[in-house]
Amino acid sequence: MKLPLASFARLVLNASGSYSALRSSEEANDGVAGNISSNLFINLPCNFSLSVAGLFKLPDITLQGKSFNFYSCKMRLSKSFLDDNLAVSLNLDNVFWDYKKYKLREENKFYRRKTDLHCRAMNIGLSLSYSFGKSASTKSVHKGIEEETVKGARMEGGN
Repeated sequence: MKLPLASFARLVLNASGSYSALRSSEEANDGVAGNISSNLFINLPCNFSLSVAGLFKLPDITLQGKSFNFYSCKMRLSKSFLDDNLAVSLNLDNVFWDYKKYKLREENKFYRRKTDLHCRAMNIGLSLSYSFGKSASTKSVHKGIEEETVKGARMEGGN
């Protein structure tokens, strides 16, 4: 779902979910899995843009148990140059956590597995990107908008 907040900002929300009921001759497991994410895009003055994103994922359901929850947040501040062909971006990933810890527990009558995963979460980076020319999709969008504008003007008695 895309929500235009203002002429300079938009919010994108995504969610999905499922229910699983797994059975074998020896064991069974059921539960809900899914995820929710959001992205906020803001166009700032002087060719700056800000993007903030978040994600939360429920554990996947397996016959032996469940996987782990996953969560993430990202921020990007970009500045465009050279007619928007060059972009310099500061990327901040998971700045609220130095490390993340995930736990996985699986168990049945044949085995038991416990996994604790520790991973570095925070990531700060600088990126440079350059676009050579305009993409075909951008050209077709501009063309489509132009055609509809001209048609609308003709219907209203213009041109």
